[in-house]
Amino acid sequence: MAAMSNDLLAELERQLVVKIRGDDFDDRVPDFDVPPQLDVRGVNMSSKCRWAESDGTYMITYSTHTVERMRPGMYAMEATHQGIVFAKIRVRDDELLKFPGTDQERIVGDITTFWASELKFRLHGLPFKRGIILWGPPGSGKSSTVRLVCEDVISRGGIVFQFTNPDLFVGGYRIFRQVQPKTPIVVVMEDLDTIFTSSNESRILNLLDGAEDADQVVFLATTNYPELLGARIMNRPSRFDRVYKVPHPAAAAREMYLSRLAGVTAIDSARIAKATSGLSLAHLKELFIGVYIMGGDEAETIRILRGMRDKPTSADDDTEFEEPGHGGYA
Repeated sequence: MAAMSNDLLAELERQLVVKIRGDDFDDRVPDFDVPPQLDVRGVNMSSKCRWAESDGTYMITYSTHTVERMRPGMYAMEATHQGIVFAKIRVRDDELLKFPGTDQERIVGDITTFWASELKFRLHGLPFKRGIILWGPPGSGKSSTVRLVCEDVISRGGIVFQFTNPDLFVGGYRIFRQVQPKTPIVVVMEDLDTIFTSSNESRILNLLDGAEDADQVVFLATTNYPELLGARIMNRPSRFDRVYKVPHPAAAAREMYLSRLAGVTAIDSARIAKATSGLSLAHLKELFIGVYIMGGDEAETIRILRGMRDKPTSADDDTEFEEPGHGGYA
């Protein structure tokens, strides 16, 4: 086998390099099916893929100055004309609450049991992957549940990927598995209905059906509009195996959220929780800001926030401005 020239090796690395965020980005997703490369001894170099790391951003390389694993955490994938960026995302912890009276514990427990059941999946020849959908109104706490799941897999040394485009994800997944074939992964698909609208639906369905042999992967999706997904998603185990409704938080959950939000500010969270039935976490946050930060009237603010749940239409545009608070708006 002829020795590989330094120029050829450099070109290979250039083609696969994942550049630091901030370089030119190209919307095109390059082809990442790279043929095996042999070193001067004829050894397959693909088995030696490692990560080059810079400030939380990783690139695949064959260089000796590398690390074997990405640091556990959440990452975004972005395409350039040279390769894929794996850029670490800072995860906020201000809403990592385990709310009482919700399915959060059951959802996290389902995924925890899945990670512990690998041997059983292998023995029965079943793909070691899981799909879960969380649906409910905006601000109901879906994101808090997603973050708890992400925190759990990160504590296991795993990786979380944000899913935005099927081709981009497939390319990034293939590269990642060259270096870390056994690392547990959670794939977060927020606003799944929007992803289907903006992407190639058949490509996503093929991915969920196992076209890429996804292994040690949990696909965790959210949606506010389950009716837009249809039975092909909502009633199709093996694509998404469990579907959980996440309704508006109960009184105990609202009280916990308000207490956490208030911090050192003295508020009667129990009383406010009783007065805010049907309001979302987003509504409660605005209530706190409107009353305790900006000095508004509590009753008036609650009235306005309840009015925001009404869905305005163009038929309402004949209302004169002089009528204050029409439809619950200030």
